[in-house]
Amino acid sequence: MCMGSDNVTFEIIFTLDESFGPLKKRVEEAIIEGKEHGYSNEAIIDTALSEYDVSIRCQGKEFFDATVSFSEFLHELFRFAFYALTGEVPAELKSHGWSFNGLNELPKWLDSEVKILRELLGNDFEEATSRPFLRSFFGSYDPRLVVYGFRKGGYIYLVSVDYRKVCRVPISEFVEETRRVIERALQELGTCTHLFEREGIREFQEILSKYDKLLKRLKNLSRGIV
Repeated sequence: MCMGSDNVTFEIIFTLDESFGPLKKRVEEAIIEGKEHGYSNEAIIDTALSEYDVSIRCQGKEFFDATVSFSEFLHELFRFAFYALTGEVPAELKSHGWSFNGLNELPKWLDSEVKILRELLGNDFEEATSRPFLRSFFGSYDPRLVVYGFRKGGYIYLVSVDYRKVCRVPISEFVEETRRVIERALQELGTCTHLFEREGIREFQEILSKYDKLLKRLKNLSRGIV
């Protein structure tokens, strides 16, 4: 287990400029390829934001490491952050995972995961699964990398089924780190807006504007907590 006290170190690491090439170069290549093959603007954006590396560490230990769809990853960060703060997810927020109101809503094909959750959460299992919780891949292309999120007593419990680890993070710390990562991501993605706009792809700026509104809402909700 990767559980700790209030001084737990929780860190999310992502790299947009990586081995596949600088972000702007990848965006330009996605636009060129998309235009050549007649892809929709949405498909071009999806291609530009695909296959980026993300790592989550808890107390210095690896908790999640995957290649992700970066747009899906951001949506899931927002989903978990709002859930951590309020116990709910805004209805208008696009989801790339699952939400359950209790253990009884899980389908039978997830019984093997329930067994792992029971083993990892121990005495906290019954209470954690008796209220709303989340299930996600965090945008990963690997369906084995399942992470559950539970709220309990001022903490969010992140449970990695594949890693067999539990990371208990104070809600204030989790939201602060999530917000920091989202802000940095939007700043970096914003440097590519002109590349899309010069090709008439205005949908990218619209996407960033929606993220900005969600981020502002998250900041307002977290005042006094973070």
